Amino acid sequence: MEAPTVAAIVLAAGASARMGSPKATLRWRGRAFVDHCVGLTSACATTVVVDGATPLDAHRFERAIVLEHHPGWSDGPLSSLQCGLRRALASAPELCGVLVVTVDRPHVKAATIATLLAAHAASPDAFVQPVYDGSSGHPVVWPRAAVDPLLALPPTESPRSFLATQLAPTRARAPVDDPAVLDNIDRPEAYRALLQRDPEAHFDL
Repeated sequence: MEAPTVAAIVLAAGASARMGSPKATLRWRGRAFVDHCVGLTSACATTVVVDGATPLDAHRFERAIVLEHHPGWSDGPLSSLQCGLRRALASAPELCGVLVVTVDRPHVKAATIATLLAAHAASPDAFVQPVYDGSSGHPVVWPRAAVDPLLALPPTESPRSFLATQLAPTRARAPVDDPAVLDNIDRPEAYRALLQRDPEAHFDL
């Protein structure tokens, strides 16, 4: 049986107001956050990077990606996700699921992504979310059946209510040995803490 076609979306459109500097271009282990995130999606059929407040250059990446500029990024995270979903569908109409990676988790383990994709392959109609120490985190995999309802939501809304009401029965929680799935590197103190856990990285804020 062939593995299902999964597209990836890297969300990097926000203004990084709480960080005070674009999160996508912060450095960790010698590379920008966004470069790490793109690297995590290498097993996917296509990777869409959604930028917005801080335009990125597609030539910066080590492999081919689709760079989608989102002029309406200020409408909120759902609007950026919708922008990425539209481009992912155009690039891979046969997709069965969408791996969504936020740019503020560059330190997620590659093994975590493999676990999520395996869980999706086993349950392609489920919303797959990683679980560490009893708590759910990110990245996540949305099933193809959720894409059209997500695109129909007003862009300023949150998908949480849709997830709770429509996808709760099919929600799949995948245990991972990766505390990074619970992190959210969106403030200077969180960035410092990330670097302090890694003596070889320098603070570049």
